[in-house]
Amino acid sequence: MGDFNARKIEEAVGLCEEADKALKSGFFKKPDFDLAASKLEKAAQCFRVAKDYERCADALERAAVCQNTLDMHFMAATLTEQQANIMRDQLNNPSRAGELYDRSHELYMSDGKFQKAAEALAKAAKMIQDTDVDHAADYYARAAAIVTGQELFTWSGDVIRRACSFFAKNKRFDDLLRALDDAVIMNKALGREDDTSRALASKAIVFLCMDKAADAQVALDKAYSEYENFSNSAIAPATSDLVHLYKQGEPEQFTNCQSQQVFKHLDNEIARLVQSIKLPEGASADDFM
Repeated sequence: MGDFNARKIEEAVGLCEEADKALKSGFFKKPDFDLAASKLEKAAQCFRVAKDYERCADALERAAVCQNTLDMHFMAATLTEQQANIMRDQLNNPSRAGELYDRSHELYMSDGKFQKAAEALAKAAKMIQDTDVDHAADYYARAAAIVTGQELFTWSGDVIRRACSFFAKNKRFDDLLRALDDAVIMNKALGREDDTSRALASKAIVFLCMDKAADAQVALDKAYSEYENFSNSAIAPATSDLVHLYKQGEPEQFTNCQSQQVFKHLDNEIARLVQSIKLPEGASADDFM
């Protein structure tokens, strides 16, 4: 196996040297980016087979630069995403992987591949969501915006669901409200009545988490008036009771309401938010009038 790997590395190094020659310019010679890209992609494959992942990633990056110079944005994006995968899976560098997924998103956007762009941003977010919440939130928000703006609900709807779950887990309530708006648009477009109702109810729940009972009531009233199927859903009366009891300041009844089974059918992180809501100490119904 050692001899095989050594031969593959020797082959890869030779291909890189050929790429270097193709990229040289002179008075009568222009750089041949197409040839160089081909050599570097083959070199990357050889390095990968030989498990020399550092040089594999470097070859992929150089090949991507060549393809981008040729305005072959999709090819450049694909190579950049492959490099990100190497950083994620073999080199244990999630931060760099996130940067590369973001870069691949930009290249996919340049080529009009919006679905791939949104999914690349979601991958970038996943790489850093446990270590850099702010940047991950930005990635998720941008990914959701692409999905909604381009109406990619059938193919990339999971991006919005992941964004909602992330924002809920990290209690980024303003971001979560925007993502839930995207979820409402998506589920309406797909004809998913129950999911639409759950997203609408989730908005009221988020406002309660923010101690904004009046806004929660407005969100509920809007759901009832603008989405005719909301009143027929199982989540509607339970959420109405939750908001009402919050405003009434009835601790025991409020706790019982929180334990209703219907709330467990929400996204896991939003279901946890329901359980986390606390009545304001010393609050009375008059405070919410």
